[in-house]
Amino acid sequence: METDTWWIRYLDSARVQFLIALVVLLLLYPFLGQSRSLLGGMPLGLGVLAAGYSFYKVYPYNPFWPEEAMEVAACPEGSRVRILVANVQKTNEQAQELLDIVRSTHPDLFLVLKTDQWWDERLRQLSDQFSHQVQHIP
Repeated sequence: METDTWWIRYLDSARVQFLIALVVLLLLYPFLGQSRSLLGGMPLGLGVLAAGYSFYKVYPYNPFWPEEAMEVAACPEGSRVRILVANVQKTNEQAQELLDIVRSTHPDLFLVLKTDQWWDERLRQLSDQFSHQVQHIP
């Protein structure tokens, strides 16, 4: 089941999972019967350092951190970049529909994935619209 609930999405991060595991282990450490010597306290010290570093790396992504992106009502026309990405798949042969979409949207950057020689031949029709092209079929 997919969800966009913030605390569930936040737990998707491996760093957060690692931090939670470290905190649980640090809380359980006194009950594990380890010796109180300097060497016995070394895992505790390393665990605290690792948890601190993990917290330092994760903290900027929590909901309480101020957003750093500028908020604008609308982007000025001259500052906009229009990007169109098409995953066409080799078995798809509906090139005209894609060509119509490209011609109607006028993207600044057009990226086509999973093409083959057949698609390259059809996409050459767009060479007048895109002066810089890179075509590579692995």
